[in-house]
Amino acid sequence: MGLLQWLKNRKERTDREDAGWDIYEHKTDNELTIFQKHCLMRLAWACVDYSDLIKEQRIEGSSEKYIVGTLPNSIVKYWIYKDSAEIGDRVLERWDYRKPQDLIEEFISIATKSLHSAD
Repeated sequence: MGLLQWLKNRKERTDREDAGWDIYEHKTDNELTIFQKHCLMRLAWACVDYSDLIKEQRIEGSSEKYIVGTLPNSIVKYWIYKDSAEIGDRVLERWDYRKPQDLIEEFISIATKSLHSAD
């Protein structure tokens, strides 16, 4: 495959990946993105045995809303931005994941491991 064909294939793949992210960046009625809501929903499910999850999180930001919190029974902080997340010392950025679901899965995996190590 020549360089031109490789570049064309790469652009088509990037366009498809961007299209997968587009819907997740739409804001909902409370100014959070669908990505943020999905992250929160999955985090709530992962923390179902901990009653203090909601107490330890809040929405911040003025022009761009983000969620900040601390995992239950731990000192591990997390941030959920419009299309990325941080948890502990890990930064998970959109550009490193083909699909939003992949980033969310990684976020939940790290959260779950942190929860189990805190028990």
